Amino acid sequence: MRPSVLALFLIPTLAIAQPDGGETRVADAFGRFVSSAHRDGVSATANFIACPIETGGERPVAGICDMALAAHRVRVERLTALAAVLFPSEPTALNPHYNVEEEGDGRFHLLLFADIASADYVLAAFMDVDGTFLLTNLDTEGGPEQTPPPPSVVQALEALLVAASSDSTTVERFAQNIVARTDDPEREWNAPADPSRPNEREFVESALASIRILMEGSHGDFEIDGYEIEEESEGEWHVLHVRFDTHDIDVRRSFAFLPVGNSLLLGDIDG
Repeated sequence: MRPSVLALFLIPTLAIAQPDGGETRVADAFGRFVSSAHRDGVSATANFIACPIETGGERPVAGICDMALAAHRVRVERLTALAAVLFPSEPTALNPHYNVEEEGDGRFHLLLFADIASADYVLAAFMDVDGTFLLTNLDTEGGPEQTPPPPSVVQALEALLVAASSDSTTVERFAQNIVARTDDPEREWNAPADPSRPNEREFVESALASIRILMEGSHGDFEIDGYEIEEESEGEWHVLHVRFDTHDIDVRRSFAFLPVGNSLLLGDIDG
């Protein structure tokens, strides 16, 4: 959201601690979310965040996040970490501006924070889901350049590197960590790779060989030095930028993971 849009926020809310007024229900939900982000982490914040739920219709609907699903788990982890970086544990002294915006089939309740030290502004968007206000996004301008990558994405990378480092890991076993890159539209980007299919096996073999070379050359020494999200037609890619210290030369590779069911699967290695 840019300055011309920010001008729409002309209605200041009461302080978050105030219980009265319709807009303060949203502010109260935000305050409880931020407090939970500091106190309890993702074990509690999932109850305050909306995730897309597939219903068989043209587009997903907003609902409570299912932490068993990789896409939902990463979403909760990312928003929780961002909130903890941007806001104090008890944001009762902040005075956001409030607005309501219709977008497509959705009605969003927006809180604009322009009086915090960590960013020029933060826009928190909520939806009313069955009578409960759930966070849909945190949009920032002038905020921190990076927040810690979601633990689930880091764990997916570590599991991938450990598997590749083991001499006992076969292509068949390693394929469980790789997303299907295939000409089958029902499987492509929607399932783990099947090594019995030649066009899917090719990338599995290539990824396994490339990672083994990196791990052997660096003696398993690597460091994550960046994280970003890329929205593509296949879905939301979670990209970790990784540095390997190989023969006194820093080799950098970007590992792109795609949430598929309960897992985060590798879809590409760039570098």
